[in-house]
This record gives sequence, structure tokens and C-alpha cells, in this order.
Amino acid sequence: MNIRWTTALMAGAMLLPIAAAQNASPPSAEPSLPLINQSAWVFTPDIENDLVVHKLTGMTCPFDLPGNYQLLNIAQPAMGGQTARCTYRNADQTGYVSLSVNWILQAPTAKDLTERLFAVSEGGQVEGAAPEGEAFQLDFDGSLATNCHRINFNFTANGVPKHEKVETCQFGKWAFHVNQTAPQSDASFSEIRQAVANIQSDMAYNLSECAAPTTAPIAKISSNTGATKGDLLFDVLQSQLTLRTIAPDLISKPELSSSDCLIAYLQTDQNAHLILRDKSSDALPIRIIQTSLKGVETDRTVWVELASKGSDNSASSTTYALMVQSAPGMQEVHRLYENAPPNDEQLIQDALALFTGKLPMLASLKEVQPGKWTWHRPEDK
Repeated sequence: MNIRWTTALMAGAMLLPIAAAQNASPPSAEPSLPLINQSAWVFTPDIENDLVVHKLTGMTCPFDLPGNYQLLNIAQPAMGGQTARCTYRNADQTGYVSLSVNWILQAPTAKDLTERLFAVSEGGQVEGAAPEGEAFQLDFDGSLATNCHRINFNFTANGVPKHEKVETCQFGKWAFHVNQTAPQSDASFSEIRQAVANIQSDMAYNLSECAAPTTAPIAKISSNTGATKGDLLFDVLQSQLTLRTIAPDLISKPELSSSDCLIAYLQTDQNAHLILRDKSSDALPIRIIQTSLKGVETDRTVWVELASKGSDNSASSTTYALMVQSAPGMQEVHRLYENAPPNDEQLIQDALALFTGKLPMLASLKEVQPGKWTWHRPEDK
């Protein structure tokens, strides 16, 4: 199986995750907006307000811009990874403004991202164009972005004096860009930047919450732990059976929300997967979602779940389990973690092992009839 982790290309065509819609089925109605890539679904429609929301960042489109700018289109990423972008055109068709958001696994600096975006812009195509730009900081309604860079470049195209203004701010592995190409007589960029900063404060807050990866080392309970692992797995299975019997709604897959932080985007030759961490959830902190252009696939879902919680009066520790929905009514346990969910690096390694068949099943749970589950451990044969 060929596996590819998404990495950065040119900023004008960066690969970014295909964020899931709120459910696998298309909405019954759609906002009357000029959406590009109709088969893609990174933006979730808000029919009542006639806008769309990028669920993993909180970016919304469209929004009002000062000056004589009108919405041209909203570009949704398809499987190829086009940038999620809102583009506006000046009424006289001589100027453009775009706001775009990108996710990069191995994030370079904001300076690198700004230069890459500039390189594919109109100003960047001018022979000899090599502006140095400058670093700056920006406060998005209390969420401070310290890794920011801008380029302001004046040039002439077809006898018209123009400027190219590009700004990038980065939060963790997410970056968003504001870009304007317009005649030099158009002095609206400072107002546009302020409008974008104000309107996108929720987006900046969400990104800042996800900026710091989870790196604390977590103990894996490995296959050579012997009787201790067997006893612990027995406790975990008992806990899981109780949960699925008395609270079946708790194990249903929740909808994607802006509280989900993207850890990685994994694409194999068969499927693409979003690896997500919800820092606000202790019971279901991690999910790996199989995706396609049509939305979220439900036939095989992977998640890390609080499987057994130790008490103050017991020597047992809190245990998390890496679970797989292998078929309807069939769930498998593939890894146990002691005291906390795995950190980002461990999770990526375990996901890679899982999808290449190198992470064996420790046990399985089967729903033999509605509300009644049984378990199986290979060593019980």
C-alpha cells in the first residue's frame, strides 16, 4: 500500500486537509454562493445566514470588504488539495483580494509561505521581482500571531501601475493569507486587513488553540507486558461492554467541529484520512476519519477512547484504547495506552502501523443483537 503524508507545495496550490462536512449526506439545501469544486465539501453550508464555514479553522465566507469589492468565488479543496480560498474582484475588474487558509504537515516559516504565494501571483511574475518583505505581529481579537510576514511590491502591468500586497500569519501547522493585487491608486488594503482581522477572530482563536502539539510521552501497553496486559485488557473489555450496554449513544461518532485539531492528513492509494484531536474531550479525544470527495465514510472509523478509568480506591490506572470500527456491529481493540491518550508523534506512528497491517488486533467486540455485545480475544482460543 502506498502511503503519502501531505506536505507543502507552492502556496498557490498547497495541499491541505479535506475537512469533513457535518454528515456524509449532502445538505438538503445550499447557500446561493459561487462555490468552486462542487463535489468537494471542506466548507459546511450555513443556509440561514447564506455563508459557508471551514469547520477546522472557523473561517467563514463570504464577508463584507471595504471598497468596491464583490465576491467572485469560494474555492473548496478537492482531493488534489487546492487551497480553501475566498476571492473578491473589484467592480472595475482591475483588482483582486483573496483570503486563503492552508494546513502544512511540516510547517515552514511565515516568510517562506509568503514568498511562495508571492511567487505565483501577478507581481511575482514580473522579471527580477525579489522583494525582501518584513516580519510583523498581529492581534486577532486577543489571539496574538507572532509568526507573520508581509511583502509589498510595486510594479507596472500593461502600462498600469499596480501593487501586490501579501501577508501570512501562522498558527501551528495552519496558515492564512491575505493577498491583494490592484492599481496603486487603490489604497484599501489597510482597511481590508483590519476587516479580515476583525471578522476572522473566531478563526484565529481556533487556530491558536490547536497551535501547540501534544508531546508529553505516554506509556504504551505493549504485547510483551504478559499477564499484566491480559488482566488490563480484561478490565478494558468489561468496561467497554458496560458502556455499550447502558449508554450506546456515547459511542456514536460525533460531528466534526471547530474544536477538532488536525494532527495529520494521511492519504493511501485507497483512501484519505483526517487524524483529529479534540482537546476539549477526555472520553473521545482522538478520531481518525476516512474521507472521500463525497464526505465522511462510515464503514471504517478509528478512534482513541477512554476505555477504563481507575478510581482513587484502586491501584488500576486510567486506560485509553485505540479502537477500529471494522464492520457494522464489530469493533476491534488494537492498542492500549496508560494514563493518557497518545501524543501526536505516537499517534501518527500507530496510525501508520494500523493502515499497513502492522498493528494486530488485541480483542474484538461484537453486537450479537441490539444492545447486547460480546468480546473475543485471540488468546482465548
